[in-house]
Amino acid sequence: MSIYVKSVRAVLAWLDRQQSTYVLLRLDMTAGSSLDDIARRDDVDILLEDKIVPALKEKFNTEKKGKGGKIDVYGIEGLHGSDYIGHSHLPVEMGRLILENRVKNEQGIYIPDESNEFVSLIYHLTYHKSEQSGIHWNDPESSRQSKYYDVIVNLKRVLGVEIEITHNAFHQYLGAQGWSITEDRMIAYVQNDFKYHHKAWFPAHLMNELAGEMNLYVIRKVAVKKNWTQTMIDELSTHYRILKIKEIPWHVRLTKSRKMRGGKWKRGGRPYIAVVVFDPDPVETSDEEHKVHPFVFNAKQFIKPAIRERFSRETGTRPKDNPLHSTDNEAEAVGHFPLFFSSTEQDNIFAELQEIRAGMKARGLLDSGDQ
Repeated sequence: MSIYVKSVRAVLAWLDRQQSTYVLLRLDMTAGSSLDDIARRDDVDILLEDKIVPALKEKFNTEKKGKGGKIDVYGIEGLHGSDYIGHSHLPVEMGRLILENRVKNEQGIYIPDESNEFVSLIYHLTYHKSEQSGIHWNDPESSRQSKYYDVIVNLKRVLGVEIEITHNAFHQYLGAQGWSITEDRMIAYVQNDFKYHHKAWFPAHLMNELAGEMNLYVIRKVAVKKNWTQTMIDELSTHYRILKIKEIPWHVRLTKSRKMRGGKWKRGGRPYIAVVVFDPDPVETSDEEHKVHPFVFNAKQFIKPAIRERFSRETGTRPKDNPLHSTDNEAEAVGHFPLFFSSTEQDNIFAELQEIRAGMKARGLLDSGDQ
């Protein structure tokens, strides 16, 4: 929830009078900057008790969007509209610890203590802003370009923490502290990234660590018109377990297909049938394949050229008419789900996935490191 205010200091003074506990997160008081400068230039993030949120909004949300300073308001539990993409901004217990251990900085502003500042910052950069943060997923040298680099270096020094400045190292560190991201949060964040056209490497990498791989194929108009729908499904079922088949309504084809990445719809037509598949035993891509398709992790994706060749041969269509399209990996499939599936349909797919993976774990079919 965002509010626009004339004075950030006035908001903080009011919270103090209400005896409400709060902190400003990720506050960078650079030389010469005031809170209002920061709020107008970017925004100020505040974490506080949920119970004060309605009164805060009623009293201070007086300025129009783009006028005054912007404050992003996050309740510990994300109640009363103070959530971050349907979840509390930070894990609830982390938020409680931050408020319980808050300190005042030199300007008299409540902020997290250094330990909680560190974990909450790397959580934010790794899971909320992985692509935008400038932190590399596994190369510390590339992370030097990030505007957060010096802040993290200083916190590491003060706390005596010895980890690389990468998303992968942050993820491992957070997991060891009990702050690993949950699967439902990751799904929400991936779908939000997709909505804003962010194709982030690290979420894709995290989902690739799950057992097996779920993916999404779409059968295109040319295959349907040539009565090849069942043939295509039969072909996919020889390589995957089919989880869901759905005919895409005409209005969805018309309005949503342009949002599906990588689709050249003039060559084969728009998507007509959505097919969700699961591969319990993905085949790792070769180095050469990875260079060309860095976001494809399962080499079975490369069955498509052979299917296309067979389709052209048996139907007499042009070789460039592509009857089948797919997402690159599980994270990209998850990002595309809202285009074609209702919330209930998505919940059912995710529940089936969890059941399949739990069964694989029970049968001892997971590689070390899979979950």
